[in-house]
Amino acid sequence: MISVLPGVVPNRKVMILAGLTSTGTDGAGHFICSPTSLVEAAKRLNLHASRNGLPPFFQCVLRIEANRGVDVMRVQLVAAKTLRKDQ
Repeated sequence: MISVLPGVVPNRKVMILAGLTSTGTDGAGHFICSPTSLVEAAKRLNLHASRNGLPPFFQCVLRIEANRGVDVMRVQLVAAKTLRKDQ
């Protein structure tokens, strides 16, 4: 899972990458660092990829496929939602 949430300090954000295992968390890192994946997330969040950005706060649920449970082989976006600042 990837969550981008408001930070404690105004005008700051917190990004949380989490998985059931360290391989799952690694897969979330692969997803968030991939321009292709970010375009996919923007489309899922009903934004135009040409706007070159994601909403300020959002969450993505991912499915990670690993080789022998260790090496990330595939990362698939399962669900994504935009969050309001007060959530």
